[in-house]
Amino acid sequence: MNLRIIHTAKVILIALSVMLIIESCSCRSCYNNSDIQQVPDSIFVLTDKYIVSQTGEEFFDEYIHPDYQASSKKKDKYEVRYNFKMAEYYFVDEEVIIITDTTGSLIKDFPTVGIPQCARKPGGCNFIVDEKKAIEIAKQNSMPEGIKDWAVAFRWSGEMNKYVWHVLSTTKEFGNNDNYKAEGQEIMIDPLSGMILKYRGWQIL
Repeated sequence: MNLRIIHTAKVILIALSVMLIIESCSCRSCYNNSDIQQVPDSIFVLTDKYIVSQTGEEFFDEYIHPDYQASSKKKDKYEVRYNFKMAEYYFVDEEVIIITDTTGSLIKDFPTVGIPQCARKPGGCNFIVDEKKAIEIAKQNSMPEGIKDWAVAFRWSGEMNKYVWHVLSTTKEFGNNDNYKAEGQEIMIDPLSGMILKYRGWQIL
């Protein structure tokens, strides 16, 4: 009987130890003590401040979260990554990327990707245009039906330096692999207002 009690106690102690280990590794400090986090906390402090200057602190705290594991050091640069997700807009599940030098200063040759400009414009992150509305807008602006389903995506546009709805229509397509050729029309729509930002032809020759 005593041996059974001792055995049970040992099992309970082992289980508690495992739970403590798992819990401790679920926090940020676990990364600090391993090789997983390649970007030091001091860099994240600086990039956090930069993002807050664009979005506002409240928005940042609720919707933008550092991705410690995906962030990395590449030679003399840090590639700092964040996840940007808004539950109220199902289509907003994006990535923020900031490239800095070893002191945490932004490098001009590597523009930041994915930071919404919430603090600079009224309603700057009120994405009232969803996928269905973007398709309606494209149809209203004579987007050709094409030979296949439209490619529709909410994404960051480096050209526009903002998030857009990108709708792409393919009107011609032939060949494959290295000989693949295609053409069509594309439209970029402002997800805040529904305005047309770009409407142009595209080609792969």
